This record gives sequence, C-alpha cells and structure tokens, in this order.
Amino acid sequence: MDGWVREEVGGEVLDNAAELVMQCLSMAGEERPTMKEVADRLAGIRSRASDS
Repeated sequence: MDGWVREEVGGEVLDNAAELVMQCLSMAGEERPTMKEVADRLAGIRSRASDS
C-alpha cells in the first residue's frame, strides 16, 4: 500500500477495508457479505477514517 495513503487514513482503516475487499472477492458465495453488510461496514470504516 502506498505509504502516503497509509499515513493519511491509518493502517487500521486500510486493514479493515482490505479485509472487506477480500471477503467480497471470495469464490464461495456464502462467504461473501451482502450489499447491506458491505454498506454498513463501509460506513463504519468511513466513520473511523474521519475520526483519525
């Protein structure tokens, strides 16, 4: 990950976003989050990013 981005938003926020991306890319459909879950998790990630 670009060092500037990591410094700008914080490593924990990036780790959470990367984890969500990996879940969305899962080949097993039952392991992928629903769009509602994605939206909720992105809202949480965005909230934490603005707090940092």
